[in-house]
Amino acid sequence: MKSYGAMLVKDHTAANEELKSLASTKGVALPTALPTDKQARLDKIGRASNFDKEFVKEVGLDDHKKDISLFEKASKNADDADVKAFATKTLPVLKAHREHADGLRKSIK
Repeated sequence: MKSYGAMLVKDHTAANEELKSLASTKGVALPTALPTDKQARLDKIGRASNFDKEFVKEVGLDDHKKDISLFEKASKNADDADVKAFATKTLPVLKAHREHADGLRKSIK
């Protein structure tokens, strides 16, 4: 589980840095904090009696499923070529994260 968390931190930090750079070149301001509902959800996961199980379900599986759907759409339909390229490049990483989480889900009781 710790290696999965470390992988998420490494990969998402790299993607976020790339996204910040892309946004800067496009003159787009990114939010500096999580939306209230997302932060509340993460706080709830942090208090869960079975943190590993909740984290894998909520973050590993559910969030990545949503993200994959959004990135698939952007990789096909984005009007901006740079945004399209970012989505296309990031999509396989998101899919790998979700597959890894699925394997973890099966091993967590």
